[in-house]
Amino acid sequence: LATAVFLTSDDPFPGLNALWPTLGTAMVIQAGLVQPRTVTARLLSLPVMVFLGGLSYSLYLWHWPPVALLHYQLIELTWPIRLGLLAAVLLASWLGYKLVENPLRRRPWNFKRAFKILVFVPLLIIWAIQSTIRIADDLSFRIPEERRDLYKIIVQNDSADVHEPCFKGPTRDFVRDEACLFGQPLDTGERPDSVLIGDSHAIALIGFMEVFLESTDLSLLLVTQASTPFLPGELAEQAFPGDDEKIVRNQALTEYLKQEPMTVFISAWWNSYLRSTAFHDYFLETIDWLLDQGHRVVVLEGVPELPSDAHAQCRLKGLKDCSIDADDAAAQRRDFNRFQRDVQARFPSVDWIDPSRVLCDEQRCQTVLDGIPLYRDESHLNYIGAQEIGQTFRARFGNPLEPLRAPAADSGTPAP
Repeated sequence: LATAVFLTSDDPFPGLNALWPTLGTAMVIQAGLVQPRTVTARLLSLPVMVFLGGLSYSLYLWHWPPVALLHYQLIELTWPIRLGLLAAVLLASWLGYKLVENPLRRRPWNFKRAFKILVFVPLLIIWAIQSTIRIADDLSFRIPEERRDLYKIIVQNDSADVHEPCFKGPTRDFVRDEACLFGQPLDTGERPDSVLIGDSHAIALIGFMEVFLESTDLSLLLVTQASTPFLPGELAEQAFPGDDEKIVRNQALTEYLKQEPMTVFISAWWNSYLRSTAFHDYFLETIDWLLDQGHRVVVLEGVPELPSDAHAQCRLKGLKDCSIDADDAAAQRRDFNRFQRDVQARFPSVDWIDPSRVLCDEQRCQTVLDGIPLYRDESHLNYIGAQEIGQTFRARFGNPLEPLRAPAADSGTPAP
């Protein structure tokens, strides 16, 4: 009971915390053996409890796959579905117990037979599946032909793979050549006049930014790293104690950004980091530092997060409505909105670009535009989807980078 009360969704599980319910179960069993007349022991000795205990291993095997399959098909687990699922799992577990578990348990086994049936044959099957996937280079062969293009957009267009050197390159000596330069070409030795920095959510927006860079004379350097929002120098050491990779990357970027003023596009997984009051303050100090260096700061806002990774494949599943509730999307932004208000109050020269302007109205937020799925998982855009959002944004609202060609000192009014 204590584990049920005190362990929450914020606690790591499994891992060490799996020890507590395991020890509790062992103690209950031991207590029942030593004192079979206690209320707990008599309750657990009722025929229905003994029956469920006998099925426990089959229940363990059967309970999750149907839940995962329904979740993958975006079927909401309403109470009627849950009750039906419970009945089906009980029946499947009983059949598994009677037809598989007991017969296997009671069959005489020698080492040779057990190794062949329980080890060698499963390994052979797994090897065959793995080899098929490696030879095909992906799993798109399992997708109906008419939907393979959708599959490839969602699964094979991760911006971090498309522009891998700008995400998985050297931590300190990050890539600064043509592989990570966008927009206006540069002469040898020339520095770009803008940079996009941040984590995986920052690189997920590069397709969005490329659309706008096409029609400006801005040159942009892309510098991103997994789970590494930009925080200058000492702030990074405070935020990521002991994480040398994040600290070194931020120190390298800090030195780079000290050299001369430029336009700095900054992005991060805002919905995650801004839940922390500490990171709220870190980001405010970061913007303050960037402005002190003479940079023009542009915050790239996030896009609504989906209910699950599976929802990113809504079009692939053939579902007609792939939108999500706008109220849910608005609720996700509460921490970001508070951060935005604080920044606007303290640093009115900061500009903002919000990709979700083309996704959301008062009722719904779209995850598909013009038939193109936009996401690759619950919170990251895929590369082609980000480009589609950029094109729709430009058609409806114009190019948000155009006002950024003005000198930084004149940037008191936020860009559209």
